[in-house]
Amino acid sequence: ARDPNPRVDGGGVRLLEEAGITVDMANDGNDSLHQDCANLIQDFVKRILPKDYDVENYSHINGSIRRALRSVAGRKKADDSLVQVNWNAKSKASNEEEVDELELPAEWLEHVDGLLWRQELVNLRLNKAVNKKKLARRLGERVASSLGAHVAQSVGHTALLYRPGIPPILNLEELAVTVDESSDSNNES
Repeated sequence: ARDPNPRVDGGGVRLLEEAGITVDMANDGNDSLHQDCANLIQDFVKRILPKDYDVENYSHINGSIRRALRSVAGRKKADDSLVQVNWNAKSKASNEEEVDELELPAEWLEHVDGLLWRQELVNLRLNKAVNKKKLARRLGERVASSLGAHVAQSVGHTALLYRPGIPPILNLEELAVTVDESSDSNNES
């Protein structure tokens, strides 16, 4: 099987074999094992594949789309379907430098990553990580950056992250038009 990461693509196998280590491939006659391995890394593969949007700064996310994402999150929160993830590490930061040096737990990041692929919107509760609201936004931006996501909103000690799924679940353009039309009709009344 080919490695899904184009920067690696067989380099690990070659390195092991050159060191005299026998390498058995998961798809050598065992489709079940191959599928188990593929399932294990499916979120990682999505993260490393090229995207058709700007993952560095999400320049396609304008004010209308941010309003739409906040509106969807508000509805989901009201019906208790918004996925919320608490910070579970023991470390806490009390200034910007400490936030920048705070270790982002790998298992926690993997959990958030998987949720973003399946839900697209995830609300991070960061009150156990930072004691100031502005630090929650900074930490939310660090997490978003490491996962190729966007901070759609930061309120209090929470950060609402958005990243389109593969395939996308939310139609951002359609949502933005709906939210804009709704706010226009509210302004007319």
